[in-house]
Amino acid sequence: ENISRIHHFDVDLANSGTCFKGNLPDDYCVFLDDYLPHHPDFGMDAGATLNPEKYYRGINNFFDLVEESCSTSIVIAAHPKASYQVNPFCGRKILFGETDSLTKKAKVVFAHASTAVSFAVIYKKPICLIYNNDFRLIHLHLYGLMLKTSEILGCPIIDFDMDNDICFSDIDVDVDKYNSYFVDFLSSCDDDFISSQKVV
Repeated sequence: ENISRIHHFDVDLANSGTCFKGNLPDDYCVFLDDYLPHHPDFGMDAGATLNPEKYYRGINNFFDLVEESCSTSIVIAAHPKASYQVNPFCGRKILFGETDSLTKKAKVVFAHASTAVSFAVIYKKPICLIYNNDFRLIHLHLYGLMLKTSEILGCPIIDFDMDNDICFSDIDVDVDKYNSYFVDFLSSCDDDFISSQKVV
């Protein structure tokens, strides 16, 4: 029996070498959007969602702080299920289908519980996981996932409504933990092949 070891599709996408062709700030951070509080999966459970006005007010205040303290910009990597007729991120750039390329050039990656943190691991980017008390209470399972991700990767997890004194320039990468995550969850191969080239 022949077994071919292949990559997770996020590794394949990273190995494909695609890059964003549009205009971006020279120095930016990226937020991996989960489309909270409008994600359709949460709509199946009446009431089990975040208050949109409160959520966006809190996260935009947090992004203001990041931009001011780090002299940077926040770019939003939109969730694929998102539909933004009105920009809820105070005019910040929202891009669809560019999570890989946006993460590749980002200074810091901010996220809730997005599986797209794999791109930050692949590109060895500092990760900061963010939540607030409403998120913790309403989406306890996602908060638990964030805690475990923080433990596995050695990245900070902070309350975006309360933790306003963190020094974002101090967020770094634990290379050993990132490498372990890559082997455990993304690929046991170091080669830069595309999996479809090996599977016929």
